[in-house]
Amino acid sequence: MTEVANGEGPSTSSSSVIIRDGDNVVMDANGYKSLVTIKKGSKAKVGKVHVNLDPIIGQHYGVQFELGQNGRDISVKRHKSDRAAAWAAWKTVTSERNNSELQDSMMNQGLTTEHIEAMKNANVGGEAIVNALLANSETFEAKTEFSQEKYLKKKTDKYTVRATVERPTARSLAETLFSWRPERIQYMRADTLAMLLTMANVGAHGRALVLDACGGLVTGAVAERMGGFGQVCSACTELKGPATEYVRYFNFPPEVKASIKSPPLSVLLAYRQQCMADAPTEESMAGATSQQKEDAGQNAKSAAGQVNGALTDTDMAPLESNSPVQPVHGASPTQQQQQPEGVLPLPQEQQQQQDSKSGMHLSELRYELGPELKQACSSGFSSCILASPNIDPSVLLRRVMPLLAPSASFAVFSNWMQPLADCMFKLQVSKEAVALQLNESWWREYQVLPGRTHPCMMTSGTGGYVLSGTKAAP
Repeated sequence: MTEVANGEGPSTSSSSVIIRDGDNVVMDANGYKSLVTIKKGSKAKVGKVHVNLDPIIGQHYGVQFELGQNGRDISVKRHKSDRAAAWAAWKTVTSERNNSELQDSMMNQGLTTEHIEAMKNANVGGEAIVNALLANSETFEAKTEFSQEKYLKKKTDKYTVRATVERPTARSLAETLFSWRPERIQYMRADTLAMLLTMANVGAHGRALVLDACGGLVTGAVAERMGGFGQVCSACTELKGPATEYVRYFNFPPEVKASIKSPPLSVLLAYRQQCMADAPTEESMAGATSQQKEDAGQNAKSAAGQVNGALTDTDMAPLESNSPVQPVHGASPTQQQQQPEGVLPLPQEQQQQQDSKSGMHLSELRYELGPELKQACSSGFSSCILASPNIDPSVLLRRVMPLLAPSASFAVFSNWMQPLADCMFKLQVSKEAVALQLNESWWREYQVLPGRTHPCMMTSGTGGYVLSGTKAAP
């Protein structure tokens, strides 16, 4: 990323390739990924042990290291691609051996468990243990070259810990969270996240409205796609604010963080209603014909009616919580009346409390829209992503539709197809949107090796469904 000449937008610090103290990284240890924070002088969990990661500070992303047998020392290794050597070796394979006569038995291995434990206690490296296993195997030499390579990889992964430090991106975080804690991101796969960004037409210099119930993964992906150019409005529908704990793992620079705002949805709708009530004014309609005034008045009434319907819609509350919202203890009726709809006053001790998950002060729920959000509400958002499967998509889309500009693209994610199908039918009947599509993502990993390229045997059944479309002008 190049630096902008006029000083606007993100700087080169957003694309650092060096691992720095305090960075959040994706740690891939023998194929098992996890999220790790690099802190000088502290330990992090890699595999099954906790090690000091100070030696990798200052290294480039993509660096590989191996954990010593004592579980404390790490050695940085330079990654060398052996793809060309593998293809050359495959072309020279002329052996006619096969594994049809081999029997899988524990008697084929002369090295016992006691011997292996003794080598571990003597702090013998994992590579030495693997070499001892190969030397004491009675069937290793009789196996085919492909079986030997597979056997070697299996034993190496078991007795050595080799980890790769990856840069946290939308894809790497989505893959890590899906394999680690899929329920935290509503079982959204990386390909589904990519489909949401594409169908919603998210890009630089846009105004994106996001309702994220995936821990901030979608919000971070949208901010990453925009690169600090534009506005990301991560609206919340609850009093506690959106849970955006995974946004911090993107290592965004300050200018990208500043582009992310988290106002309550009711505040956005209230301001949109105010804008619709103020338009058209007498000054703007001066000199217009009677037919133009009548058409403008009907359009304003139609838009205001949509916003009023969204503000008075109570179907969303039972889907989010079975109990109605109660007034906060200690707040006077006068204070409650002065608050925006959907935002209740908070006690003074709660205002100073900070939510550990979202990193946002609860006092920020007394939200005052800034000039950027006011401009976005008045002119409408250019794209919208709804990733809250626990809320009926028909109700949720009805609420946010008045906030979208004409021709704005939207994408709705759900784990189930039927709610999106019902929502699609309602949009077709009301003619509020065009180019409606209901898609299911498909993800299948392939093993790509010389002479052994084939789909992996185990795969994910479904990554969810996405309803996309374009808002039609009223």
